[in-house]
Amino acid sequence: MATRLLQRVNSKQAALFVCDLQEKFSKNIKYFPEIVQVTRRLIQASTILGVPVIATEQYPKGLGHLVPELGIKELNIPVYDKTCFSMCANDIMNDLEKRQIHEIILCGIEAHVCIYQTCLDLLNRGYTVHVVADACSSRSMTDR
Repeated sequence: MATRLLQRVNSKQAALFVCDLQEKFSKNIKYFPEIVQVTRRLIQASTILGVPVIATEQYPKGLGHLVPELGIKELNIPVYDKTCFSMCANDIMNDLEKRQIHEIILCGIEAHVCIYQTCLDLLNRGYTVHVVADACSSRSMTDR
């Protein structure tokens, strides 16, 4: 049985996940300004299309908050604290179930850890995942 690997995004059942684009990482992540710029456009497009946006901050007490350039506060986007790599915390997953979300558009940092673990967790739960390559990065090009 063939499986369809590529699909168009259905805005009625999709959400945008923004992973850990925090101030503390801005000096260490390859292409950080460009990643933030592309993510900002994804947030703007999602807002226009009515696609929910969910953001996370990795241990904000120690690593600070999301960069203001994203416009998260102005748009009242929910931001969840996390201390594990994956974005698939119970609160977030419950939110997706309530909204009947089945597809995730995924961006942020770090590609080899948090993005990867989130993607695997979502796939294991039956979600369709769209990773935006030019909106993901890591500290090194190898990990990116």
